[in-house]
Amino acid sequence: MLSSLAADCPSSVEKSLVEKITNCSSTCESDDDCAGMKRCCRVGCSTQCLYPVRTTPCFHAALTAELYEIRKLRRCDRAGKFEPIQCDDDGCFCVDIDNGEEIAGTRTSEDAPNCKGVLNLCPRGEPFISPVGVVETCSAKDQCPSDFWCHQIGFSSSGLCCPLPSRTVHVGSCPSATPLLDRASVCRFDCRADDDCSFGEKCCYDGCGMHCKETSPSASGGDGEDKKQPVVKPGVCPYFDERQCTDKSQSNQCGSDEDCAGVQKCCSDGCAKKCLYPESNSACMQAKGALQMIGQSSRIQCRPDGSFEEVQCDADYCWCVNQFGVEVEGTRTSDDIAPNCRAPRKCPLPLCTHDVSCKFGMKKDSNGCDTCECSSPCDGVVCPDTSVCVPAPVECVAGPCPEVNVSISIVRKGFSIKQNQRDIRIRAISGP
Repeated sequence: MLSSLAADCPSSVEKSLVEKITNCSSTCESDDDCAGMKRCCRVGCSTQCLYPVRTTPCFHAALTAELYEIRKLRRCDRAGKFEPIQCDDDGCFCVDIDNGEEIAGTRTSEDAPNCKGVLNLCPRGEPFISPVGVVETCSAKDQCPSDFWCHQIGFSSSGLCCPLPSRTVHVGSCPSATPLLDRASVCRFDCRADDDCSFGEKCCYDGCGMHCKETSPSASGGDGEDKKQPVVKPGVCPYFDERQCTDKSQSNQCGSDEDCAGVQKCCSDGCAKKCLYPESNSACMQAKGALQMIGQSSRIQCRPDGSFEEVQCDADYCWCVNQFGVEVEGTRTSDDIAPNCRAPRKCPLPLCTHDVSCKFGMKKDSNGCDTCECSSPCDGVVCPDTSVCVPAPVECVAGPCPEVNVSISIVRKGFSIKQNQRDIRIRAISGP
């Protein structure tokens, strides 16, 4: 069965076919009801099993083989990629999973040719490959092309050139690790970049997959001292008047931003340095900070400069967002398929019974297309018991800032509470 996230139904159907359907009868309810490579597609007021018009190279090859009864059929995975091992009447062989081309020297009469190779270790996209077909390593950004950054993960004592945008880099270095392809059976990926790990940890290559590891200092010079500058997170610390401190004996709880979890910064509260949420920040970091308060900060990914990562993911889907973090229609995919932010799928206009004007945009269906319901920053947020999520105004360091989701205790209508070092007026919440 084809995935709706890797194969599109026709956006327009021949007029003659629509005219034949006069009673709105349907031959299918879902793709499961359609044979072979067909999908359950809407035709006027009906649904019919039709071949998709745009899909992956592997699915196109499979469609052609089905239509013309070709015996030499390439197998595809659920993401639409070619299965790494393909077979025909003469044996089995390895292929390029993107285009299905046979890899020379891998054909064997047995069922399992050796297709092992170093997995893609970049957070997104493919690593830079030289004109002679070699994956280039790096130890500094200036060793990569202009549109790549050096992802230093300890791969053969260095890193790989990965496509921009870069991810947050924690202080320290990963131990050197060489590929262990012959001894590894299953490679685990607990992280893809340092910001997937806690502060004080780096995302490191272990010879097969990647996992979070406590960092070792990067020494440059004979004194063995760490010469890297401390991490400075985006955002502005809240202001406190030191003259109002009543306990000068308090000791510092942090020394720099890297000592604080998530988006918190090491700030003075007028008495000592503590990990606090910044008073003003970028839209992405404000949203991430609000989610961090309830342990769900991983729902939003921000770039080192505080802007939204172009691709966002949850446990089920990935999608593209604009500069305000709003999902771009037609870009949603399952979590094992990279969204194409440059060529979104064409979505049909939702047939709404009334005019819809949504402050935060429209809710998306499983294909990432607009529905007739309004979305909210609180969608998908699970608050603690006796709490409720409400969109709240926040301050941003540059330009207008969209409202973010904030979990608060349930309060009576019109009650003013303190949240994130400032007052927020709650206008539409009622409780006991």
